[in-house]
Amino acid sequence: MPMIKNLSMDDPDFAEKFKAAIGLKEGQAVQFITPQFERTDGLVPVANPHGLFSLLHAMPEEALLKLGMLPWDGQLWLFPYEWFNAIPKGFPVQCISGECSKWDAETHEDDRRSGVLAYGIVPEFAKGRVPHD
Repeated sequence: MPMIKNLSMDDPDFAEKFKAAIGLKEGQAVQFITPQFERTDGLVPVANPHGLFSLLHAMPEEALLKLGMLPWDGQLWLFPYEWFNAIPKGFPVQCISGECSKWDAETHEDDRRSGVLAYGIVPEFAKGRVPHD
């Protein structure tokens, strides 16, 4: 088997270079399937969080954990995946990238890792903490 040199997915020609590197011929296809990691803590998040969003910022850490939220970087707490369609439109959220926006299920991604979305809030108790990796 020939050695495949490192390819960068940031390269705009990545797909073509990858096809050439693996010897993919015209008419053949390759499919990538990536895992959507599930929760490992066994917790089942609160199923109907509708009345809670206005209260989340003031809740203590233990309460957020019981609801199904998970800490990301010491500041940001991520929403359970199951809440994707329950987050009120226009609710202020922060992404793991640091970008802040108003929630809209039509424009925000529903990707999940460890059972949580890439979006959440910085609760009062976490403000002032230094984020970490």
